[in-house]
Amino acid sequence: MGRSFGLSIERVKGGDILLALANVATYDELRRIPEEVRAGLRPEMYRIMYEMDRNDPGTIRVRDAHFTLFDECTSRFVEGELQNGDKDQMLMMIVLNPSREMLLQRRLIDINRVDRSLEPDHIELEISTELRFARRQARAINVKLLELPNPDGQLEATTLEIINEIRQQMVLKEGGAIRFFER
Repeated sequence: MGRSFGLSIERVKGGDILLALANVATYDELRRIPEEVRAGLRPEMYRIMYEMDRNDPGTIRVRDAHFTLFDECTSRFVEGELQNGDKDQMLMMIVLNPSREMLLQRRLIDINRVDRSLEPDHIELEISTELRFARRQARAINVKLLELPNPDGQLEATTLEIINEIRQQMVLKEGGAIRFFER
């Protein structure tokens, strides 16, 4: 992400760190690893992310993550766990709310992702579950949750609002990370 509006901002994807920890090269390979194994790697992934943040407090890290994942084996949504560092280092959380239609169009383009449903009702349930979990987690660690409509999937349209909110939250807390969700 680089520098935006005078702020040093870096996008961090936990999945990229998981790739290295799982010793695989692609996200498809990572998805084939059993969820229990991936879950076992996540504490180290979070430790690495928060260590990066502590070592460079002048950079705002936008953690591109989900608040929930759908576990095909159990046919249930699994809430992403809050981490020990979240309360101390999280500035805020952001959810970009997509439209069901836009999300379906994205999935039709990436038809090889068999782990993503194309059923409109399931997509609607995913969106609402993600938002419900995000609200619960923001309350649990007492940070602001910025909910922004993103019906066409264009992040650029919301960037200025996000940057202004980051600046406001930086006044309240020094440095930190932001948990960000975009479907």
